[in-house]
Amino acid sequence: MKNPIAATLAALAMIAGLASPARADVPGKILKETSDFLMKKFGREVVEEGAEKLTKKLSSAIAKHGDDVIAAVRKVGPKALNLADDAGEHAPRMLRFLTRHGDDGLRVLGKPQGLELFTRFGDDAAEVLIRHKGVAAEVIEQMGEPAIKALGAVGPQAGRRMAMMAGDLAASPQGADVMNVIAKYGDPAMEFLWKHKVVLAGGATLVAFLADPKP
Repeated sequence: MKNPIAATLAALAMIAGLASPARADVPGKILKETSDFLMKKFGREVVEEGAEKLTKKLSSAIAKHGDDVIAAVRKVGPKALNLADDAGEHAPRMLRFLTRHGDDGLRVLGKPQGLELFTRFGDDAAEVLIRHKGVAAEVIEQMGEPAIKALGAVGPQAGRRMAMMAGDLAASPQGADVMNVIAKYGDPAMEFLWKHKVVLAGGATLVAFLADPKP
């Protein structure tokens, strides 16, 4: 029985070899080299996608987004092409992010919420989603840009604690100011808030904390 992966890869090689600038707006050599690489590294995904369909998508994406497609596909495989379609006008930036972060970037941007936060807030949001796996998204949803800066300044434990306090932080009139303090002073500021959660209720302690967090 013929190996289905080998058969599909052979078909992909043939299709890539036939490609020309006139047909696909992509130099045949670039398309073939990329296809050959996909064959070796992502054989099973190529089979699932289908050789002809994948080559057409690859050709179209390269023509539309340029070399960013090649680097991203080589890093994470054919899934980058589907994400490029989902990202719309943000596709070039998304492809560069995938190239830098590989499978971690794919894990984050492959989820609708992660891709949506990326398109709203940019690379910094996606990077804290990687850094604080499973906890950052809801904090960003509730607090926006201040949360991204705060999460970027703290480690995993502080990030988990911030997520547990996200509701209180979002409800506090000074929530954004508190997040700015965490962004500036990092883990020590978050440690203080965790030990003194009542400070978020307001009063002199919160005023003092925001005015001069170091002591």
